[in-house]
Amino acid sequence: MAGRWQSTVERVFHAPRELVWAIVSDTNRVDRAVGLAVPRYEWLHEGGKSLRLAKATDLGIALEWIEPPYQWAEGHFVRGLRRFRKGPVNEAGFEVTLKDVPEGTEVTGNLY
Repeated sequence: MAGRWQSTVERVFHAPRELVWAIVSDTNRVDRAVGLAVPRYEWLHEGGKSLRLAKATDLGIALEWIEPPYQWAEGHFVRGLRRFRKGPVNEAGFEVTLKDVPEGTEVTGNLY
């Protein structure tokens, strides 16, 4: 049975929440900054539903996943999930939350 991997990071940025939000909510830029491959998106129609299908090759491995719409509340959190159809894992996701603290903005990032 395969295990579940998770990583959590907390950082405080000496900046207002609005500025921090503008950076962390730009998920395309964050993906490039952490080295993820640029995906190609298309619409897949299955069972009367339209699904967002993404394809990419990373480290020579062909990946294909369904990407449901992200969930977010502006200035507070953003989360996303990828359900893989091809690749070494079944599912991967992230959640980033922001909180005001006296020093600025606390950001908690979870990858799973």
